[in-house]
Parts: sequence; C-alpha cells; structure tokens
Amino acid sequence: MKKPAIKRNYRPRVKKAVTKVNLSDRLIKLVPTAGVAYQPEFEPLTNVPVYFWCDLPTLFQSRVDIIGEVVDVALRPSFMWSFGDGGIYATTDNGGPYPNGNVQHTYTRPGTYLVTLLTTWNGTYTHNAQARAVSGTVKKISVAAITVVAAPTTFKG
Repeated sequence: MKKPAIKRNYRPRVKKAVTKVNLSDRLIKLVPTAGVAYQPEFEPLTNVPVYFWCDLPTLFQSRVDIIGEVVDVALRPSFMWSFGDGGIYATTDNGGPYPNGNVQHTYTRPGTYLVTLLTTWNGTYTHNAQARAVSGTVKKISVAAITVVAAPTTFKG
C-alpha cells in the first residue's frame, strides 16, 4: 500500500540580514536638535546687538541597550554659531536672552540672514563600571532666518 503524498504549502525560511548596531548610530538618533531663538525677535535693528540662544540641555544622559548590553552615555554640547554675514562664534554656552545672554552679534547692514548653529556632542560612555570617551562626535545642524532692518536716525531737540 502506498502512502498518500502530503503537499506542503510553506515558504522556505530566509535568513534575515543582521544590521550592524553600534553606539554612534544610536546616539545620532537620540541626541536632540537645537531650536534657535533670538531677541529682539521682530525686526532687529542694524548696529544693535542681537541675542541668540538654543534650547538644548547642558548635559544629555541616556541609557542605551545594544545587543543586550546596557551602556550609560553622558554627552555635552559645544556650539558653532554662523550669523550669515561672515561672523562666527564658538562656545560651550547655549546663550540666552537679554540681558544675561553671552551669544551676541551685531549686524551692520539690513537684510535677511540665515543663522546656522552647528552643535557638536562629545562625552563618555560607561559599560561594566568602566568609563570611556566616546570616539568621534555627533553633529546636528539648526538653521533660522533673521531679517535685520535699518532704523532711521532722528534727533529731537
């Protein structure tokens, strides 16, 4: 007696491609991107300082799980401000509004300028109670447009 043939309706298993997971790829997704603010926010004047700042924390901490291993990360930002008229300012302070902000720029000509903020994150990671420097950096770019106007000079006697 012949056994009946069993017809199987399944697909052969295909091995999934394993993506390489590393700390820098995870950090690029985790660190925040800055929002750029300035004061006065409506039509700053030429030859008058404009105060700039961003909304980033001075310390970013996160716990990252990479292939079952827990890594604690602590990163600090540094900033490179480009004011759109050739002026550049590098600092580790995220600035602030008038009167205490220390990121200031004075425009000498009216116009619309693109202010670019390059944030570079550096820091350390801790794994198995050993702290090590993060090799490389994580960089994020933020852009804001600012329109500067000329103010007429009027003397009153």
